[in-house]
Parts: sequence; C-alpha cells; structure tokens
Amino acid sequence: MAVIILRKRTLPGYEPTFRDPFYPFTQIFGVVGSILLLPLLGGLPLLFTVLMIFAGAGWYMYYGKDKAMPAYNLFDLLENNVERVSVEPVSVGRVLVPVSNPGHERDLLKLADFLGSEIICLHIIEVPRQTTLMVVQEAYHEKQIEMDCRFQEDFEQYPAKFGNKREFIIAFDHKISNSIIEQAEIEHADIIIMGWHESKRFKYSLGDVTNDVLLSSKSQIALLKGHLPDSLKKILVAYNGKQNSVHGLYLAKKLAANTGASIRIISIISPDEDPDKKAIITEELDGLVKKITSIPVSFKLLERYSIEDAILEVSNGYDLTIIGDSSERFKISLLGTLSQRIARHSRKPVMIVKKSKPISKESLNYLLKKSGRKIYARIRKEKDPD
Repeated sequence: MAVIILRKRTLPGYEPTFRDPFYPFTQIFGVVGSILLLPLLGGLPLLFTVLMIFAGAGWYMYYGKDKAMPAYNLFDLLENNVERVSVEPVSVGRVLVPVSNPGHERDLLKLADFLGSEIICLHIIEVPRQTTLMVVQEAYHEKQIEMDCRFQEDFEQYPAKFGNKREFIIAFDHKISNSIIEQAEIEHADIIIMGWHESKRFKYSLGDVTNDVLLSSKSQIALLKGHLPDSLKKILVAYNGKQNSVHGLYLAKKLAANTGASIRIISIISPDEDPDKKAIITEELDGLVKKITSIPVSFKLLERYSIEDAILEVSNGYDLTIIGDSSERFKISLLGTLSQRIARHSRKPVMIVKKSKPISKESLNYLLKKSGRKIYARIRKEKDPD
C-alpha cells in the first residue's frame, strides 16, 4: 500500500532507483495475500500482535505525543499536500456572525468589521421539537410572539468603522448549529466568526453548537476566545506553513492593515532539529516577511520542545494571538489538542482559524449530515403539506 501511495504522490526526496515492472499488480497481490494469511497465524500470535499495537499506542500517548513533530501525516500525503502552502488564501468578503451571548456580540462584530466587507449577523431562536417551524414563523411575522431585540438593537447601534454592508437575520430552527451551517451556504459566507464556548468539564460534548459547526461547515471558521481590547497594537501569529496557519496570517494582515497593529510571526521547532532544516525554515520566514511591505512585521524562530508552552509564554506580550488549528482527523473534539490548550490557558484573546480539508472526518460527516437534513426536510414537508 505504501508503494502505491508513494508512486501516486509527489513526495520531495522520494526518488527510488528500482521500479517494479509489474506495478501495481505485485503490490495488490501482496496486500490481498497478506490479509488472507492473517487467520492462519493462529490465536496466540494474533493476540500478541494486538497487544503490541495497544502497547505502542499507549507509549505514544504517554511519551511520544508531545515530542513528535512530524512534517506531515498520511492524509497530507493522500491529498498531495506535504509541502508548505505558498499560495495566497481566498480573500474574505462576506462574514457570518452568529450571536447568542450579548456580552460577546460586540467583540465578534468588531472582528467582522475589520476582516470583511459584508457583515451578516445571525440570531437563531431554537424551537422545541414538538413545534413546527412554520407555526413559529407565522406567529413571528404576525407579531404574536415577543422577541428578544437586544441583539438587533446592539447590531444597529454598533459603530462600524468601515461602512461595510450589513444585514441582520432572525432564523428559527430545531437545532442552532443546523441554522448556522445552512445560512452560511445560503449567504455564501467566506468565513464564520463565532465565540469560544467551553465544553463540559473533563469531556467534550459533540452536542455543542461550536463543535457541530466545526464538524459540518465547509466555510472557513474563526473562533474568538476572550475580549478584544479597545485598540489592537500587537498581533502574534503562530505559523507552521500549513493551510490553517497561512489563513491565520492572511487574517492577521487584514486586521493589521485596518487597525495599524504590528505583526510578530513565530515558528517553533525542536532543539534537536537538523541545522539544515532550521536554516530552510529561517529563510522561508525571512522571505515571508519581505513580501509584507505595508505593515510592520517581524519573525522569530523559537527552539522549544513544547509548542504550547512557547506560544503561551510569548502571547502574554501581545493584544491578540492567532493560531491555525492543527486539522487533526478522527478526534473527539473538532479542534486540535494544541488549539484547545492555548485557548484555555492564554491570558490574552486568542483567535483560532480552521478550514476544512477534502479528505477528512469533517467532510464525511458534512455529506452525511447534509443528506440527513434534506431527508428530514422532505419528511417534514410531507407531514405538513399546508
């Protein structure tokens, strides 16, 4: 399987001197033959193999997880995305801001005002399952139900600095996350800006609105934890060259251009890293800084074993820290462990940037949930023909 994958993808430095003339039939025969031979091993060897797998996984979780700093993983290879992203991200125009917390609304609107050209503020009213959405919508339009107008009043009174086009939408749904995802598609939102909501203690609940949106949305997402200061003067960007950190740097440049803030880019590598690799990363960061001419920007390459501690240590001196999510797959929470830890322990505001990738658990769940919503809507329509 490894030979087939490597032959189909362009991995830097992979230049084999021998090529199998019967490719891929030799490899397919080897895979199928190995699977057929497994039952013939016997119960004891199979049990030993399973125990070794669990022992290896346990040792990785206990010892190796915080020390391993791989340049890419199997999914990056499948996507042919093992090299660092060099293209400029798609520009942000339409920004969707779901609001549910009055204390956080102004921070989200301020962020949207700095980043986008059109702001769509979405207030969702959750409707009990036993009540049809049509009944509630009719009651709302006929003014037969009282509404909480605080969000709309704050939105209309918010002093937008850049004269962006603005719209306030009230939506009704049985599930808040479904409405956010659907409105993002309807409005063709380039980015969804949400506030950070803590999950249940000691565990992460997939029922949380934030996690549901992260699970299914195809739009870029920015999660803000904390409150923005009255003026942004210094922005810290944790950069590793991957897609989410590239988008994070792009958003940082927009924020800096509209606020007059300076940008500090940091990249963390292991002290045991090869000197040639350090030189390559330093040269890349230097080239990145030279391309940004209209904004005060600098970079620092830090040598630390703990990425989390390095970012938290440096972030104390900055008004806002921007990090790209790790894009790990097949995990309980839809944010990477590093992003969660930094957001939880940082004393200053943190913005986490995440963009879904094509081969991932997120995309599979997106397709399944989208199909499920369509089937549910069709059934509901058949039940309520009027």
